[in-house]
Amino acid sequence: MEDKKKNVLIGVLIGIIVILIGICVYLVLENKNDGEIQQSSSNTSLNDTNSFTVKKIQESFYFNVILDTNGNAYLGIRFADDLDDPENNNKLGDLFKDAKTYTYNNKNEKLIKIDLQNIKDIQTLTSGNGGGKYIIFLNQNDKLYVLEDFKISYNGDLI
Repeated sequence: MEDKKKNVLIGVLIGIIVILIGICVYLVLENKNDGEIQQSSSNTSLNDTNSFTVKKIQESFYFNVILDTNGNAYLGIRFADDLDDPENNNKLGDLFKDAKTYTYNNKNEKLIKIDLQNIKDIQTLTSGNGGGKYIIFLNQNDKLYVLEDFKISYNGDLI
């Protein structure tokens, strides 16, 4: 009787070990295939002139603020419905209507490239108690540039 229990226990343990080994092999092969797919897609996107590698992404109320590894900054719209909002007097829609489509992080998105170069950092800051958001750009010479989120959305002005 004890020999039967030992044999059943050994059989169950061997079965569990075989299943665990199978799962490990599957996960290793799956990760290898994902890496090959990501590598091939990133190689093709880097050859595209409207592609870039992201260094940092920040969010303001209306925008995704994106810094690439070459020191260029971009604005992307967070909510597409904002482009059709009559409160914006279509200024925001006009701003993004002619925007180029860029590829980053496996996304294709209309972005506006900010007319600044050699940016080393970006931040978004909130003023007051739930006040506006400021988009801060710091260049390599430690010079600060600021855009106000609401002014861009209402006036379509990037100055």
